Amino acid sequence: MVAHSRVKGFTLVELLISITVLSMVIGIATFAFSLFSRNWQGKTGDFELAAGQLQRVELLNGVIRDAAAWFVTSGQTKDSFGFYFLGRDEGMTFVTESPLFDPQGLAVVRVFREREASNRSWRLVYEEAPLRGVLLREAAQTLPFQHRLVILEGLASLEFRYFGWRSMTARAEGIETGLMSPEWFTEYDGVVRQQQPMRIGVLTGTTEIFFDVAERDEVLIGRGRGEG
Repeated sequence: MVAHSRVKGFTLVELLISITVLSMVIGIATFAFSLFSRNWQGKTGDFELAAGQLQRVELLNGVIRDAAAWFVTSGQTKDSFGFYFLGRDEGMTFVTESPLFDPQGLAVVRVFREREASNRSWRLVYEEAPLRGVLLREAAQTLPFQHRLVILEGLASLEFRYFGWRSMTARAEGIETGLMSPEWFTEYDGVVRQQQPMRIGVLTGTTEIFFDVAERDEVLIGRGRGEG
């Protein structure tokens, strides 16, 4: 006689249990993938934001490095001259040979802190007034700022300071005798000190960004480049 083997299959209850477990596994996997995808997109967005801010800071570095030694009158008397640079703890204004929006010309730029809409944080703002066809001869002259760019935002605090000589007398004495040296100031008026700072510090919370100002042998006397 031939013995027949007994074939055993799944019962309906076992099949239903297997389908339920498989559905749970698929559901958990889908949720995990969705969570991972959201986190990855968030991290990518943070990276792109940081990269963009770093690029704008590097552009600002070129603007500050090429600050022009621009001579103007103080507006009090025609014989009172000084450099067009005004720096305070909230920001600074100066002439640059490397503006962001008109790289082939000269421009007055101001870099300053500005409260964000939440009033809880600060943004670092850049504004530019081209000097094409503009005669800049007085320190208090009003200029039309036509361009604006936000460099950094979401800063808990933001302060400026300036490294340079206290006066021309201090500079001459320091160079001659070595008894005096440049200092850090929270205010730097180029008309009063008759010189520009050598370095600028921008303090953002616990981090300070430093920008060096190139020493200029050429002094530009109160006019736009290419003007008579």
